[in-house]
Amino acid sequence: MARHSLLHYTLMGLAVAALLLSATEPTSANTEAVPAARLVAPFFDISAGRDTFLILANVSRWVRLDGTTFPCGPGLTGTCGPFGIHLEFYGQSCMRVDLAITLTPADVDLIDLRQHPLVSGASLPGGSLGPVTPSASQSGFGGRGWVDIDVRFGTGTGPLVNDPGVQANVLTGVVVIADSASDYAVDYPMAPSIGVSDRGLLARIVRRDAAGRAIEWTGRYEPLPWRVFAPAFFAESGPVKFRLVQHTAFLALAAPADGNWDGSGNGEAPGQLLGTPGPAGGPLISLSMLVFDGCEQTFSFNFQSHYVNNFLSNLPFTASIVNRANWAT
Repeated sequence: MARHSLLHYTLMGLAVAALLLSATEPTSANTEAVPAARLVAPFFDISAGRDTFLILANVSRWVRLDGTTFPCGPGLTGTCGPFGIHLEFYGQSCMRVDLAITLTPADVDLIDLRQHPLVSGASLPGGSLGPVTPSASQSGFGGRGWVDIDVRFGTGTGPLVNDPGVQANVLTGVVVIADSASDYAVDYPMAPSIGVSDRGLLARIVRRDAAGRAIEWTGRYEPLPWRVFAPAFFAESGPVKFRLVQHTAFLALAAPADGNWDGSGNGEAPGQLLGTPGPAGGPLISLSMLVFDGCEQTFSFNFQSHYVNNFLSNLPFTASIVNRANWAT
């Protein structure tokens, strides 16, 4: 898979293979459970009947993310900060909205996206996170998308779009998506991207212009995967013998900013505009997919999309692949 960005042959994607069953289920995501200065959540859903909760934690006992200054380390006399947390929500077009939060040391915050007026309002028709024309790769429902989160300099209620990013690897996060009507929920850990500043701990990584674009790099963010694996999925062909649950498989793939991972100085800053805004968004992902059907057969296909969020059976060329009736016996 390749990103259509400054680095045309680099994958910056994340995968979530969600098992949509009638009980609470963990989903699979290619992540490490380590604190980082940047987190990416490749899928949120507050479409009809759904809600998404973002759970963010500051694992440090002394680094403040609440817009106030603090000693640069236990027993040190220097002053660092003020820092805060910036969240950029991307919809199924290239439109986006942002918000900021603050966390004290060892603090945890839960954000209910359906109840948040900025996110829920932007998910209505005509909003930045609103519905788009459905396609094979995008479901089209308003209120679906992905989130890029990073630690920045910021005072008061939190950092702004143009505030610099900093090396404060103290964030962890989890996403919970609930569907009360269908009686199920899924959860997955956010993907961490460790930040490194050439100037040392708690120093600046990237400086931004008024629109949030990178204008000066003094560090980089750890790269996200070039290649991702979904180790299992259920074919969408009806109930398995002795079970009355309809099995489905949903795939979400996001292509966030590259974070200057190669140190070139030409990278995209977390949260900046990606692609060209439009009804379905400019293509960010060039996907090459290889499917193993569980019966020693393989299928491959390619397509491009701004974002991927759909059932496997709706993806280009997969309808026959994921139908168990077409598998070898």
